[in-house]
Amino acid sequence: MKNSSLMFWEFLEEQVYNFVPTALLIVVESEGSSPGRVGFKMAVNDKKEMSGSIGGGIMEVKIVEKVYKALKFSKLKTHLIRQQHNKDSPVNQSGMICSGFQTILILPLMPEYLTAITSIKDSLIKNNIVSLFIQYSKNETKLKAINEAQQLTSFTQYSQESYLFNEVIGQKETVVIIGGGHCSLALSELLNWLDLRVKIIETRKHINTLTSNIFTHDVNIVDTYEDIIPLIPDRNSYLVVMTIGYRQDDIVLRQLLGVGYRYIGVLGSKKKIETLISSLSNDFSDDVLAEINAPIGLDISSKTTREIAVSIAGEIIGLRNKKN
Repeated sequence: MKNSSLMFWEFLEEQVYNFVPTALLIVVESEGSSPGRVGFKMAVNDKKEMSGSIGGGIMEVKIVEKVYKALKFSKLKTHLIRQQHNKDSPVNQSGMICSGFQTILILPLMPEYLTAITSIKDSLIKNNIVSLFIQYSKNETKLKAINEAQQLTSFTQYSQESYLFNEVIGQKETVVIIGGGHCSLALSELLNWLDLRVKIIETRKHINTLTSNIFTHDVNIVDTYEDIIPLIPDRNSYLVVMTIGYRQDDIVLRQLLGVGYRYIGVLGSKKKIETLISSLSNDFSDDVLAEINAPIGLDISSKTTREIAVSIAGEIIGLRNKKN
C-alpha cells in the first residue's frame, strides 16, 4: 500500500519524466512553533497541480502563488525563503502568528534530477533508507540520492549563494501489531498513512481481516505466540497487543515485559486488563508491569474499530513526538 511519502516522489518522477515545469519546496530549517518542520516537502507545477505541504496556512498559499507565477514565465531560480511567524517581525513576515520561523528551499526540477528522484522512489518501495543531497552554489545545483544513510538530516548555509541540505529518507519507526483482527486492520491503514512501518504477528493464517490487509509491510504467521521475541529485534519498536483473547495476551506479555521495548500497549476493557495484571503480578514487579499501557490509546470514548485505531495512533504519535 502506498503511503504519502511514496506518492509524493511518484508525483515528482512523473512531472520530471514528462518535462512538466515543476518546483520542489523543502523546509530545511525550522524553530519554535513553526507549522512546517524540517523535511516537509511540496511540489508545484506550472498547471498549479500540487503534492505535499510546507506547513499550510496563508504562508503556503502565498509561496505557492509566487512559485507558480515564476514557473509560468520560466523565471524560477533556486533560492531560499525565510519566513517569520510573528506579526511584529520587521522582515519576512509569513502572515501567521504561531511564532518561530522556517527556511524553505525552492528548487526548479531539471531533467538530470530524474535518476535521483527515481532512486528515492524505488528505495521507498523497497522500504530501504536513502539519503537526499541538495548542494547549491552560484554556478551549479546538484540533487543526488545515495542508497544508505550517510549522516543525520542537516542544513549548512555557507553564504546566500552556497548551501547544502542532506536528508535521511525512509527511516521509519516500526509498529508491531500482535493480532490480525478487525482493530488490527483499521490500525494498519491509519499507521501506514502516518508513514510508520507496520508489522503483524498472528497465529491464524486465513482470517479475512489479515488476508485483506494491504497496509502492512511484513506479516509473520506463527504456530504459537510463545516464541516471538526473535521476530521483534528492534527495541525501539512500538508494540500493540490485540490477540484473540486474554489468555493469548498473557502469553505475549510474559515475553515482552522487561525486554526494553519503546512501548507496549494492550487492547481490552478495564475488566480484562485488571484480570491480566492480576495474573502477571505473581511473576513481575510493579516497575515491570508499569511498561504496559492499558487500556491502550487516548481516552476519546472510542467505540468503532476506526475510532479505536485513532486513539491508539494518537497515543503512539504523542510518545514519538516527545522522543523527538
